[in-house]
Amino acid sequence: MSSVFPLAETLKHYDKKDFQADLYTGLTVGVLLIPQGMAYAMLAGMPPIYGLYAGLIPPVIYALFGSSPHLSVGPVAISSILLLAGVSRLAEVGSEHYISLVITAGLLIGVLELGMSVFKMGFFVNFISYPVIAGFTSAASIIIIITQLDDILGIQIPRFTHAYDTLLYAIQNLPYTHLLTLLIFGVSTGAILLIKRLGRFLPSALIVMAVATLLCYVFQLDQYGVAIIGSVPAGLPKWVWPDLSMSTIISLMPTVFTLLTIGIVASMSMAKAIETKHEYYDVQPDKELLGLGMAKIVGSFFQALPTDGSFSRSSIVSDSGGRTVMSSVIAAALVAISLMFFTVLLHYLPLAVLSAVIVVAVVGLFEYRQAISLWRTHRSDFLMMLTTFVVTLSVGIMEGVACGVMLSISVMLYRSTHPSVVELGRIKDSTRYRNLDRHEGAIKRSDIAIVRFDEQLYFANASFFKDSIKQCVKRHDRKKLKHVILDSSNIHSIDSTGIRVLKEVEQDLAQQNITLHLSNVIGPVRDILYKSNLLNEPDKHHMSVHEAVQFILENPTVPEVDYSRGAMQTNVVDDKPSKKS
Repeated sequence: MSSVFPLAETLKHYDKKDFQADLYTGLTVGVLLIPQGMAYAMLAGMPPIYGLYAGLIPPVIYALFGSSPHLSVGPVAISSILLLAGVSRLAEVGSEHYISLVITAGLLIGVLELGMSVFKMGFFVNFISYPVIAGFTSAASIIIIITQLDDILGIQIPRFTHAYDTLLYAIQNLPYTHLLTLLIFGVSTGAILLIKRLGRFLPSALIVMAVATLLCYVFQLDQYGVAIIGSVPAGLPKWVWPDLSMSTIISLMPTVFTLLTIGIVASMSMAKAIETKHEYYDVQPDKELLGLGMAKIVGSFFQALPTDGSFSRSSIVSDSGGRTVMSSVIAAALVAISLMFFTVLLHYLPLAVLSAVIVVAVVGLFEYRQAISLWRTHRSDFLMMLTTFVVTLSVGIMEGVACGVMLSISVMLYRSTHPSVVELGRIKDSTRYRNLDRHEGAIKRSDIAIVRFDEQLYFANASFFKDSIKQCVKRHDRKKLKHVILDSSNIHSIDSTGIRVLKEVEQDLAQQNITLHLSNVIGPVRDILYKSNLLNEPDKHHMSVHEAVQFILENPTVPEVDYSRGAMQTNVVDDKPSKKS
């Protein structure tokens, strides 16, 4: 039972100290979850109450199935803006049809995650590189802030397809800014940041919301043009059946796959990052998919906004001493109490305050430090990040995600089909062989070429492998070169195309009176080579590069060659067997 429900195993060993730690953590996260839930629901174009519903059922369901005791599942800013971008193309934002589509999207994402868990498909998340995610989230953070300009400035802004149109309209209408609304936003933002500096675990957003709501009620600020939330339904959510008509499912698929991709990658990477700080549990991708999927599925029947792992709340769970998933259950209980007894108090909450909560939360998503680091260390990854950033910001969020996915797959394929192929030389007075381009003093022979191929050998790079061997042969004196040693230590797998090309290379070299030797072949590849009759000649198969060289030098059929000195700073020698070699 514990293999399906990790919570059951947790409760077997649950004690008073665990409860005390989880109680403190759960209350801390709960008071953050309430304002974030309302804010992120509005960011998704939904009434605030749906964000509270997302903080009620999904965290409890995840606690039953998930493998990370520190991942806080609930409404997330990135998922909310993705929902808005995708579903707003299908229905008017805020309408009943729009709300229905958002709920159905959550169910569909959950079903797909559940399927991925059942069929052990968690590895698919590895197809999206971190630079792409960083570029997308950086652009999304800017778009999120731009979408809040109407509530920040207190002006009516039409809904545009592109963020830059929204920004341009806001700039053109700056003279019509409602100054009191802007003041509330500025003071709220400053107050949240100040309270955060005073203590990380202080409920800064909740404190500011409470004070702002009280002031708005006392001074009747809504009478002066300040937009407020208004009536918020009280009580726990009712059971609903999502719209599962075929037309609805088909229309939602682009949004569903986008949210599925980003949500899984973000949640998994977050859970893995937090796992490194703790030694008493292991994050299991398939169980994470099960937990995230079931949270969305069950949550959709209780009108919950689609959920994922939240970085800010998960960090608090980890850093404040939370020990088990019971902290998430306690946080959900606090949300339930709020829904039953305190929603009436939210009537006078200014929308500008919720915008402040959103802005403070998403500013940290802008990965400028990562961009600087990539520029210094890996320009190709920087270009991936920059391209995803520009496309997301200029064309759209959905298009940015699609571009990022294609970039990740393209780069992965290119690197796999064009791996590192290096020629090795012997380090002086040792039996080690290293890259000639990196070790100036490495010694190479004019009659032996030693090549290392740093990738699996399969259909996509077989032609590149063959061409690389040809180029290596051309760089040598054809009259002196008699042997090519392939260092296979990094060839971790080989397919039928790789076998065929390896045979072709062997035949091509033989026609030039050059013998191909294999060295450092790992077990699984060696088994395949034996079955393919490529290792039937023991004289051509060696346990190490040095063993291959020694065999060639000691073989009496190897012709004598003259000594020579290579160009530049590489030493090229032909020596007879010696104890030092």
